[in-house]
Amino acid sequence: MATGTDRDKYWPVIEAFFDHYGLVGQHLDSFNRFIREELQQVVDSVGKLTPKIEGYVVELGDIEIGKPTIREADGSEHNLTPNEARIRNLTYASKLFLHMTPVRKEGSVSTRLETLKVYVGNMPIMLRSEQCHLFGKSDEELIVQGEDPKDPGGYFIINGSERVLVTQEDLAPNRILIEEASKSSSFTHIAKVFSTSRGFRAPVTIERKRTGELRVSFPSVPGKIPLAILMKALGLESDREIVDVISDDDELRNELIVTIEQSAPINAFKDEEAGSTRTNALDFIGKRVAVGQTKEYRLARAEKVLDRYLLPHIGTEDDTRLQKAYYLGQMVERLIELVLGKRTPDDKDHYANKRLKLSGDLLMSLFRVALYSLTRDIKYQLERTAVRGRKPNIRTAVRADVITQRLKHA
Repeated sequence: MATGTDRDKYWPVIEAFFDHYGLVGQHLDSFNRFIREELQQVVDSVGKLTPKIEGYVVELGDIEIGKPTIREADGSEHNLTPNEARIRNLTYASKLFLHMTPVRKEGSVSTRLETLKVYVGNMPIMLRSEQCHLFGKSDEELIVQGEDPKDPGGYFIINGSERVLVTQEDLAPNRILIEEASKSSSFTHIAKVFSTSRGFRAPVTIERKRTGELRVSFPSVPGKIPLAILMKALGLESDREIVDVISDDDELRNELIVTIEQSAPINAFKDEEAGSTRTNALDFIGKRVAVGQTKEYRLARAEKVLDRYLLPHIGTEDDTRLQKAYYLGQMVERLIELVLGKRTPDDKDHYANKRLKLSGDLLMSLFRVALYSLTRDIKYQLERTAVRGRKPNIRTAVRADVITQRLKHA
């Protein structure tokens, strides 16, 4: 128990921390990073719009955000202060402008048309953040604007009401967790990872059955796939390659015998051409994701599923498949080490395996969904214009209320 002397020693440090960062410093930092960097990253992840109009593409460029303003009924526009937003039941928000460049393609020639700065919606602004009118103001200036100098900020004003974003606790993404299954289940041990990339979250799970067989499950593939077949579909065609990727420990390798035997039916014969084992493994997955289709379609669909839904944080291109196989090998090694008692199970409740989602993270997820909705709506409007025989017009195709309403009523 801390003595009085210890308390006298530690309290000045604690007080200095809160004097410097305040009670909501973490939210302000997170929101500022979202505005400075992550807003543009979300736009860059979309990149361009490709409506079903021959030879017409819209490239997305820089996104701009200003200080909060309000447009009056007479058409005039002026800066909006937080106090005015409270009194008039307004939303304290800034306008978002996105630079869009239409590109016309005629054969091999691409012509970039004039870049347009288009208003796409309003972004609520956190009080005391860098985009807020109160940022950097002295106590006297805050009092003149009707604000309390002791108010730390860190909240929003929506329709005149003060709203806060509550921090969410979540399991750490892209981190391998191993655990023992419950006694009543059909499997004994589990390794899982929540693979997260650009807002898409794909849980990948490896389960060990009581017989020692290892099976993998991931989104968009019904059922569970034998591990060895999945590894062969990713490019490790021989049993030795699979075992070498997982471990060089003989005790661990012995645990893989049952798993390796599961892939025997898809192995190519000696007289078959190179790559046949991988093709058979892809067809095994293709028969699950494209039932009743031709072999060419099944293979293409299986490759697409592996690239897009299996461990997307490693990559979504075909040149990352071997890296995914090595990552699965790491998961299996940890899982078998747990089975053999060489490793302890991970504690899901330990804070090392948790992450806190602050205001910037939550708003980025929300803005990503809102932007996807906007891009779908823009494509629909452009296609409808083209069907009527008119020239596509980006300014009329953008409906600013799509982003505004999604952010406002989240």
